[in-house]
Amino acid sequence: MNADHLPSPELIQSRLSEGWRCVRFEFCVSFGIATVRRQSRVYLTETWQERYLYGMGYNALALLLGPWGVPWGVVWTARALWTNLTGGADVTDELAAHLAGITATPVG
Repeated sequence: MNADHLPSPELIQSRLSEGWRCVRFEFCVSFGIATVRRQSRVYLTETWQERYLYGMGYNALALLLGPWGVPWGVVWTARALWTNLTGGADVTDELAAHLAGITATPVG
C-alpha cells in the first residue's frame, strides 16, 4: 500500500494543535434484508464548513443505498444523516493519542 499521499505525523500534530479536527462520516448500504453500516476514512478538517461539505457526499450515498433494507435500513440511514449533518464523528482525541504513542482507553 502506497502511503505517499498521507501527511506526516508531525504535520498532523501541528494542525491538531492549531485547532483542526479529525472526523469520520457514516453511510450504510442495504441489500434487501441486510444493511451494512460503514465509516469513511479520517478527514483532517479546519472548519465546520469543510465537515459539512464532506458529510453531504456521504449523506447522498446513504440516501441512495441505505434505506432499502428491512428493518434497519431506514434507522441506520437516519442515524448516518444525523451524524453527517452534525459534522461527523470526531476522532481527534483517539488520533492524537495514537500519534503520541499512547493507547486511548474507551470510556464507558
